[in-house]
Amino acid sequence: MRRTAIIFLTVIPFLLTAQEIKQDIFIYDKKQMPISDINLYYIVSKDTIALKTDVHGKFTVQGKNNEVAKVVVNHHQYSYFEEEFKISPQPKSIFLEKVFSLDEITIKAKKQNISRAFGTTTLNIDDSPIFQNSTFKDAIMLIPEVNIVNENVKILGKNKTLYLINGRESNRNINDLLANQIEKIEVISNPSAKYQANYDSVINIVLKKNQNNGWYFNLNSNTYINRLTSYFNAVDVGVNLKKWSIESSVRYNFDNGLVFSNGWQNYQDKLEDYHTRFKVNKQYLETSTHINYNIGKNSNVGIDFSYGKYPKYNSISSSESKFNYFHTNENERIHSVSNSGVESQFINTSVYYNFSKEKNNLNMYVSYIRRNQDFNNNITSNRENIPLLNQNILSNNNSNTLIFNSDYEFKFNEKNKLDIGFRASNFKGKYHLNAIHFSTPLSSTLFDFTENIYSWYGIYKFNVQKLSFSTGLRYEYFNRDVIYNNAQKSKINQGNIFPSLYIGYKSENKNNALSFSYSKKIQRPNFNDITPFEYNVNYNTIFRGNPNLKNEFIHSVQMQYAYKSKLFLTTHYNYYQNYIEQVTTFENNNLVWFPTNYKVNNLGTSLMYNFSAVKNKLKLYNKLTVEYNENIGNVNDVSLNTSLWQWNLYLAQVYSINKKTGISLITNYYSPQLSDFYKIRQGLRTDIKLSTKLFKDRVEASVRINDVFNTYFNELKGNYNGFESFRYSDFSTRSIIFSLRYNFHSGKKVKSKPIHIDNSEEENRTNK
Repeated sequence: MRRTAIIFLTVIPFLLTAQEIKQDIFIYDKKQMPISDINLYYIVSKDTIALKTDVHGKFTVQGKNNEVAKVVVNHHQYSYFEEEFKISPQPKSIFLEKVFSLDEITIKAKKQNISRAFGTTTLNIDDSPIFQNSTFKDAIMLIPEVNIVNENVKILGKNKTLYLINGRESNRNINDLLANQIEKIEVISNPSAKYQANYDSVINIVLKKNQNNGWYFNLNSNTYINRLTSYFNAVDVGVNLKKWSIESSVRYNFDNGLVFSNGWQNYQDKLEDYHTRFKVNKQYLETSTHINYNIGKNSNVGIDFSYGKYPKYNSISSSESKFNYFHTNENERIHSVSNSGVESQFINTSVYYNFSKEKNNLNMYVSYIRRNQDFNNNITSNRENIPLLNQNILSNNNSNTLIFNSDYEFKFNEKNKLDIGFRASNFKGKYHLNAIHFSTPLSSTLFDFTENIYSWYGIYKFNVQKLSFSTGLRYEYFNRDVIYNNAQKSKINQGNIFPSLYIGYKSENKNNALSFSYSKKIQRPNFNDITPFEYNVNYNTIFRGNPNLKNEFIHSVQMQYAYKSKLFLTTHYNYYQNYIEQVTTFENNNLVWFPTNYKVNNLGTSLMYNFSAVKNKLKLYNKLTVEYNENIGNVNDVSLNTSLWQWNLYLAQVYSINKKTGISLITNYYSPQLSDFYKIRQGLRTDIKLSTKLFKDRVEASVRINDVFNTYFNELKGNYNGFESFRYSDFSTRSIIFSLRYNFHSGKKVKSKPIHIDNSEEENRTNK
């Protein structure tokens, strides 16, 4: 009898937990009045059930006792509501807040700015103060995997990033895009076999689309005041006409910069102490047009066109060098001036077609890119008014690129998908370099350059319970044909296989996500690196090509963890075989720059935690990146064996004073960074921005002060085989920026579905 009682008492809790029970839930407004006939979604055990409240504001749910469920309410008269709870026999109450608008009813769904799914981290751009009148680089720093080192975007130690706009290659100046022109930024830090093998990371920028059936107009103006004044202006205009949408953008920049550098360089028999003044004046014009036509519910076709030109791009570098000879203790002074002018322009046209219906998705496009550049650089050096060097470098470069890309996805069912694709690219270039008054026979070169890459890939995705798998394989056939001076030829034909693997896990309540990924990539030497010419950069510095460069192969492994889209942790390891880098060596008392190969080990961890405080008025984005870099190789019989632990701290605090005004405080610090034989050190930088909205939110105005405490600096130290060097550069990052944005739109909003369904289980696609 006692044994029976024990068994009975043991089984009772299990039975209570396992049995199906019903729970009544009531929905009220803030005045505790029941809300009837309101549609809602009840989510339990991965099932989504549409329900409606009765006249008493009640609806009834069913499930296992203590099972986690979710209620989502997205009604146009009430604020968006979403809540997880445990099912129990006790009644539950929900209170909704009513929203009103005299002109129209606005539906707002609360979304996290940062989310991660299937190896893609997405930053959604909203009207938060941190995005108002911000640039692309300002925005992308909020993504956990991203850092900006020496003005270059780096993703977990990687350098070869593929930039896409709406899923397609573009030659547009990405860095000049403003955050309010962007809907979201997608970062793939370890791309699968779907993407070109010569890129080890991907950034896809999805531009904003007009949400109204009618016209819209957007004007951006930014004024930078530093040692010199710069202006950045952009105008966006577009129209939606039922099945047609046309969007155009025009940008014109006046960019001026002034940098001072001081340093010293140790040679075999002397020491150089130098002071340099570098001034640059750039004007940049860019225009782009996007036309889209919806053929039906399942397909659309469109064309992208962009044109960019530097009407003016001049730079002047002047330096004063004092040389002290060790043996004689004599001194001499050399004055050198380098005057450069660049004229460049590009044309980029893409035609695309997208089809999506039930189990089939097809995306294809054809792109044509044309670039031409004329470069004129004159270098003069004098010792006590005695000419030492008077060299003129003339360069004319023209290239044409044609790309065809197609991707097809077939869904066998919700758990099994096959993604296959084909890509072909043809690159043709003509390059002419002529160095006048330079004695070496390699100073003048004329060559034609042709590259063809044909690639096929296949990716199979499947789920096993809570695990997601993606296995991929890509084959690329590469052909290069170079003709030097109409005679000497260089041909390369090779095929390579590039595998990829992704394994993901997501907990039942979707709060925890863990993933593992591997990829193999390649970096082939570009034409600038392998052509056997050389020219002076200044009186004692020479650039030289290296025809013996080998292909660089990259093996990348990543482990990623995310908690509630608030905590992001990524651990990575990158192994670079035959890493391609431009190094500095000594030859006949001259500095020689040339590209070479060596081995690199890079491992690190990125940790980001985002949270809100003070009744959600204060948002904090905190990011810490720690990396270890090791360089191993031999450069001109000099051993390269350098290593360094380095870290970066990024803190962004955004405080919303009210619904229209906010303050952003951003702090960034980099520990010393490693680059072949050199270490680069930078100072702490803190920026502050005040932004507000005016005139019924049609105008956004902001004032930003960069480097508030004037603590930023850039310092370089090097040691090549005992020859030490030092350089301190003053970029004067302390500046004030005045920004103004005006936006106007007409027409009614395009109707959309009443609820946003979380698709975090699916891969964020880049074809738009």
